[in-house]
Parts: sequence; C-alpha cells; structure tokens
Amino acid sequence: MALQLSEVVTPRKELHQDKSVPVLGWLSYSLRFAGQRRVICMWHKKLFSPRHLPLMTQDDRGALQRDCPTGPADCYHLGYLEEIPLSGVTLDTCYGDLEGIMKLDDLTYEIRPLVF
Repeated sequence: MALQLSEVVTPRKELHQDKSVPVLGWLSYSLRFAGQRRVICMWHKKLFSPRHLPLMTQDDRGALQRDCPTGPADCYHLGYLEEIPLSGVTLDTCYGDLEGIMKLDDLTYEIRPLVF
C-alpha cells in the first residue's frame, strides 16, 4: 500500500539563469514542498507533441480508425530539480497550469492544478 499525501503549493515562475545569464527557451518555477524550496528547470520538448501520438479506435462496424488529436504542440517540457542529482520532471503547460510528474530520490510527486 502506497502512502499518499497531498500538499497545496503555489508555483512561482522565475527567470532561468546559468551563471547569472538568462537562458532563452528554458522555464523555471520555484515550489515550496516537503518543507523546502525547490527550483524546477525545464526546456521545451519539441519531439513530444499530440501529432506524434495517433489514437486508434474502432467504428460501429469494427473498422479501425486512426485519429491524430490536435492541441498545443509547444507546451510539453522536460527538466530537473536544481541541486538534486538524478531528479526528473515532465510537465505540460498546455492549459495554463502546471501538470505532470516530478521524481526525486525514491519519491514521485504528481503535480496538478486545483479543481474547485
């Protein structure tokens, strides 16, 4: 049985910098969770877009149908947590919020927007 805890955090967008120089094409968000402030550094994942994920279904007669979902193609990001070796982040910003997963050490965190 897995332990599941919820924590509400507010991401703060930051300017991604490398040695005090802004880096174009990167996104950074600061989050406070598990009692510590962490910075997520991400870059745009160009090869991962909905058009590369065909959806196969069957119609009423059983004939195979192929559909390519449409949606924003520039909202998928890969990254890591600053100062956390071997951490990984996969997030999308397709609908204005952060949504995805974050892995550090032996823990995996799900990131999703609050629904009221």
